[in-house]
Amino acid sequence: MIQLDGAQIPILPVALGIWAGVSLGGSLVAAPAKFRAPSLEMTTALEVGRAQFLWVGITEAILCIGIIASLLLWPVSYWKWMTAPIALFALQRLAVMPALDTRTLEVISGAPAGETHLHIVYIILEILKFVALITAAFISLRSLVTST
Repeated sequence: MIQLDGAQIPILPVALGIWAGVSLGGSLVAAPAKFRAPSLEMTTALEVGRAQFLWVGITEAILCIGIIASLLLWPVSYWKWMTAPIALFALQRLAVMPALDTRTLEVISGAPAGETHLHIVYIILEILKFVALITAAFISLRSLVTST
């Protein structure tokens, strides 16, 4: 918690909620929406997607680092609930995204799109991460409410 004009702000649930919003808006809504625009060429949509996921990833990394820092700085008994979104984010960024980025660059360069399960894996991980973030936010908020 931090003090702001006499009010206590619960940092952890707020950060988790913001992260969930970034996940929902940046990855689960905006990403597929651009491929529904009929006049947007595939290569342009892919280039926009690369930029989008770069900035969504940077934002998520900052929030993730902030959450880890808060877990290290303040005694939190519910840290185990925070490990799921952090682990899912790491899995996405370290294992799935590099392969997706390589594939995206190949398609932008003219290679055939072909079939892949990478996007399905990423989407499943994103949905799991979103649910984990919402769950962790509610648990941390509930813990704050019951401790006061």
